[in-house]
Amino acid sequence: MLRPGAFRGLSADAVVTFATLGLVATGAALAGRAPIDAAVRDAGAALPGVALLASMTLILFTAIELIDRGGRVDREATRKLGHVGAGGIALLAPAVLPSHWAMLLLTAGFALLLLASRWIGVLGPLHPEGRRGAGDLTYPAGLYAAFVLAGPNVVAFAVAVAVLALADPAAALAGRRWGTRRFVAFGTSRSVEGTAAFAAVALAVSLTAFLAFGGAPMPSVLRAIAVASATAVAEAFSPSGLDNLTIPVAAVLVLGTAS
Repeated sequence: MLRPGAFRGLSADAVVTFATLGLVATGAALAGRAPIDAAVRDAGAALPGVALLASMTLILFTAIELIDRGGRVDREATRKLGHVGAGGIALLAPAVLPSHWAMLLLTAGFALLLLASRWIGVLGPLHPEGRRGAGDLTYPAGLYAAFVLAGPNVVAFAVAVAVLALADPAAALAGRRWGTRRFVAFGTSRSVEGTAAFAAVALAVSLTAFLAFGGAPMPSVLRAIAVASATAVAEAFSPSGLDNLTIPVAAVLVLGTAS
């Protein structure tokens, strides 16, 4: 059954999402990053990784729908569960996917699934519901863009995804609970407290990742400050719904794209 108003205000974000997926894939192909003919030849090797991540994501979506139908958990909390869970699953991508084409298949597929979920009226917590913008759609686009831009730089991809998965929900939760100093960017109201929470979590996440991957303390601190600053600006000044795309891209760009 068609859900009334399911696609209202969605067109621009859907265009941004699928245009990003297409343009990034085209750029990667033109740059010689895993040519498509090689991806076709290696399709069999990609299937286990694709199946694993797709299965985990479907389990996450099922859990979100069941929690929502139970009606005992606030939808915003359930939405954050999806945000964090999707990021955790994406962190496995470099280990199990042989090329960006497999990642494109997954992210485009789940963007289409999220789009369809509006039409059939499921996965309500993942939808904007009165928000401007459709961040659920741009989330997979941000993951794919970060995957391609990071290339073999696993640390850059891990930091970008972890910041998106953890710092963005922290900003929303802090803004809802303590946000009193407001500012408006691109027609969207945000709070200074939320932005500060985002920067603090992004700094902690980045520093932890750099040190865990063997980085020296002082360079790790400086790199973490750079990532936290760039991604906090991206989160604060992105149009509504597009921060799920700009945050991971900003993180990877700060750390240096793959050659």
